[in-house]
Amino acid sequence: MISVIKHRDLKKVKAVLFDFDGTLSTLRCGWEKVMRELMLELLGSGLEKEIDKYIDESTGIQTVHQMAWLRNKILEKSSSALGVWEYKDEYNKRLIKSIEHRTNDLKNGADPQSYMLTGTAEFLESLKKLNVKLYLASGTDHCDMSKEAELLGLSHCFDLILGAPEREASCSKEAVMRRLIEKESLCPSELAVIGDGKVEIALAVEYGAYPLGVASDELAREGINPAKRSRLINAGAAAVIGDFKELDEILGVLGIC
Repeated sequence: MISVIKHRDLKKVKAVLFDFDGTLSTLRCGWEKVMRELMLELLGSGLEKEIDKYIDESTGIQTVHQMAWLRNKILEKSSSALGVWEYKDEYNKRLIKSIEHRTNDLKNGADPQSYMLTGTAEFLESLKKLNVKLYLASGTDHCDMSKEAELLGLSHCFDLILGAPEREASCSKEAVMRRLIEKESLCPSELAVIGDGKVEIALAVEYGAYPLGVASDELAREGINPAKRSRLINAGAAAVIGDFKELDEILGVLGIC
């Protein structure tokens, strides 16, 4: 079901910028648990609520910024800490290990739709047929995201795929928005941003693009996650969906059909 939060005049969307994890892909479902375990291991007990709150609020940002928060918390209790990139490497190693069974399933011939939100492939193909330019950006490392998009059979749908650059803390989502609006002269109202994190939704609002939130239940791969829905609305989402089953309705919200 689509919840329209804010009605506004919308030009026909010519380009869509997608987040990846939790928006299209469910391969990394459970990343919060991996990060929480790492933070608790390094910070000790007693900070569970603070850690949970931070992870929830920081969904969608570059992982290195989350590791910078972790490092700062460590330094509040200790005189020494590793560098942020070392913490990021450790987190990424643990996360990749935790989802290895899923990527192996795909390599062994599993149906990619088992690891995507319901309706994802059909939605992307429909947008391509309607000559909408599609872009993919994420806080996940570029190399890893590119491999996962390929495993899911989605790479061919996108005009550009841009994950987090190696050993850089710059925001790939903002970089794509700036490129489209400032360098390719795309009218902001002709750009839609679709994601499950408040970061990309807030950026869409800032740049004047159309913010469509995806309050995904990643375990079920369909339906609404109430906590995500509230977070996305607070970030400025103009409309919220849980998956891509209602194809015609979503295209209508975007002003495409």
